[in-house]
Parts: sequence; C-alpha cells; structure tokens
Amino acid sequence: MTTAAEVRRWLKPLLKQHPELVLVGRNLIIPPVHHILRGIFFDASWDKQLCRPIWYAGAMFMCNSESDSPPFDIHEQYSLKRSNEENFPSHVTAKTEEVLQFDFSRVYTVEQYINFSKDAEVETDGRDSRIIPHRPFHYAVALSALIDLDAAEQKIVAAAAWWERGSIAAARQAEEWRAKGAVAIARDTERTAISDGVMARHLGALRDLVQRRDRSGIGDLLRSWEFERAKALKIDHLWEPTAFPVEMS
Repeated sequence: MTTAAEVRRWLKPLLKQHPELVLVGRNLIIPPVHHILRGIFFDASWDKQLCRPIWYAGAMFMCNSESDSPPFDIHEQYSLKRSNEENFPSHVTAKTEEVLQFDFSRVYTVEQYINFSKDAEVETDGRDSRIIPHRPFHYAVALSALIDLDAAEQKIVAAAAWWERGSIAAARQAEEWRAKGAVAIARDTERTAISDGVMARHLGALRDLVQRRDRSGIGDLLRSWEFERAKALKIDHLWEPTAFPVEMS
C-alpha cells in the first residue's frame, strides 16, 4: 500500500526542482488553487507491488463539499510497478515529470472545465469524452458560475429536482425495508435518503439564487462550497477566494 511517507520520500527530488508544487499527504497540488483543483494523487493501492497515481482536474465549487477525496472530474490513472525499491524513487520522479508536461493550463477556468475534452476527437465508439453531456449535475452547477443564467436555470432546476426525487424515493424504500424486517438495508437506504436530501437542499439554494438572477449571491454560495471542499482536503491554506464569471457580468 502506498503511504504518505513513501510519496514524500519519492517526490523529494521533484519538489526541490519544482518549489511551486505542494504535497499534501498523497496529493501533489499544482497551484494556484482557485475554482479548479489540479494535481496528481497517489492512490493507496491494495497491491503492495503497485503505485497507482492519478492525474486530475476538478471543480472545487461543487456542493458535495464534505468529500475529502480530490475532485476526479477529469482524470487518468496509471500504474508503476515497485519491482526495484532502490531505483523506484527515480522512476516515480521521471513519470511524474512526464505527467506534469500535460498542459494543465487547458483546465484552469470554469469555461475550460466545461469544454475540456481529453481527446481532441470524439471517441471511436461515438461517445463524447467531455464532461458534458455525461455529467449533468456538474454541468448544471458549472453553468451557474458563468454569465448566461438563462442557460443555467433549466439545468439547475432539473438537477435540484433529481436529488429531491431521489431523497423521497430512498426514504420510501427505507420504510419498506424496515417493514420487512431488513433493518441493515433500511439503515443504508436511510443514509442515502439523508445524503440525497442534503444535496437537494444545496442545489435548491443555488436554484433559488439563479431564478432570482442574484449574481452576487451565486458567487458567495459557490465560494462557500469551495472553502468547505478546501477544508475537507486540508488545502484551505492554499485556496485563494476568486470571483466567478457570473459576478463580473
């Protein structure tokens, strides 16, 4: 299993060469930290013979702010085999340097986040590899951060309604399981109902601000979600509060 101490030892030469990078636990952060978090996360693989880093870029302003996992909205994982511990740190450094050559500036603003495609072309199976339209929740919240609130309103209303329906459905299922005596399943389903309900309330608050065209309020709410996410990730000392496009129109 990859530990934070191992990652710190492996990346020591790299951090000397790149003092702008910041290592927090197993998370190598690429500053600045504004709306989009970018970095390389060294996953705690179950296989002791493998190190499995993940390069990623993701929105800090999503309302699942209690999550202490990096936002892997755009990501790719790769594997490094730990066959020679003596030479392994140099292997990690070389691979990390290679990954850092990726143009992370392509995923820096909210607009770039929405439009980013890992491949310039549509996948061979015809699937669009961009965040949208396959992540409607992320798309809805990101649109709310932009200038065109007319485009955002329908999406955010639908997203809030989806979570509301999910919470109600899960609560009903929990009652049915409890009536059948399946207490453990009922408890799990109740937790889902509560979690979905929290998301519904968060999105409901954003929906109300979008419908009122309260641009300042939208910015304040999204920034508060960013701050909560930064705290959960233990990078609040790196996070820099920044205005959203919606506030600058």
